[in-house]
Amino acid sequence: FNLISGNDEDGVSITGTDTSFNRVAGNRIGTNRGGGLALPNASDGIAIGLFASDNIIGTDSSGDAFDAGEGNLISGNTMSGIDHFSGSGTVIAGNRIGTNRRGTAVIPNLIGIRIESNVTGLQIGTNGDGVADSVEGNLISGNTVVGIDMRGNDHQVAGNLMGTNAAGTAALPTGLAISASLGPLGGGGQMTIGGPDERFRNLISGHTGVAIEVTADDVVVECNFLGTDITGTLPIPNVTAVNVTSGLNTDVLRNRIMFNDIGIGAKDTTVSRDNHLEGNTFAGVHYSGAAVTDAHDNWWGDPSGPTHPLNPGGTGDEALEVGGGTIDYN
Repeated sequence: FNLISGNDEDGVSITGTDTSFNRVAGNRIGTNRGGGLALPNASDGIAIGLFASDNIIGTDSSGDAFDAGEGNLISGNTMSGIDHFSGSGTVIAGNRIGTNRRGTAVIPNLIGIRIESNVTGLQIGTNGDGVADSVEGNLISGNTVVGIDMRGNDHQVAGNLMGTNAAGTAALPTGLAISASLGPLGGGGQMTIGGPDERFRNLISGHTGVAIEVTADDVVVECNFLGTDITGTLPIPNVTAVNVTSGLNTDVLRNRIMFNDIGIGAKDTTVSRDNHLEGNTFAGVHYSGAAVTDAHDNWWGDPSGPTHPLNPGGTGDEALEVGGGTIDYN
């Protein structure tokens, strides 16, 4: 492997409109040779921009015997592990970002992955195509501010471990796992965290604040484990699993959201359907809007349904209304 550490600026810079189809694989970027201590680059570990396109950071998922060893260790950098400030089609797969090489302790970057508004079509983790899916997920844990600071459009975050160790059995916390926001340049288009089935599942647990903070429009959070271990049965709680503070048309669908203080912090256009909500100590759904939020077809932890004034026999997670609106939980 290459040791790319201790530089006065970025460790690796991939920039320019003709800078395409490059791979950064199997390196240690921001740590010492043993991968157990920080040896920071003074800026970012990897910087991608000026409309560079179709580059791969980590495994190429070719299905050969080398896929599992192609991920990078990107930890200990002064700013971001990866700063993607313009371009398209980048794949970030199979890396450890913010931990030691074994994934058992933290070596934080300030930010794990930073994605600016004029980036499109980013894949962080697995593409779910059945080829090397098991090694495409990243471990993104222990970074100081946020694991993924995500703007732009048409991104997917899938198959990653965030906030835990490499085994998915204990916390290596960051305050915030994912911030999905519009940013200063806007950036419309769907961001997807997870995907339509378990192939795309992220484990997002152990965060000391909000796991997923949504301020962008058209964000989908689907088929993830939030607040559990890798088995989906034991607690590694976040404070809040999903918090929609602004933005329109957020869909929170088919997730297992357990053991947090708050499961889903919802706004007026949030749809929270078909989730497993259980053991969230303050509320399963905390609705601060003034209209109606759709929370149909969730499991609230008990057959009696949620704890709610209009459901006097309900003993499940609470459906809590604090803004004058209504949670439609049927």
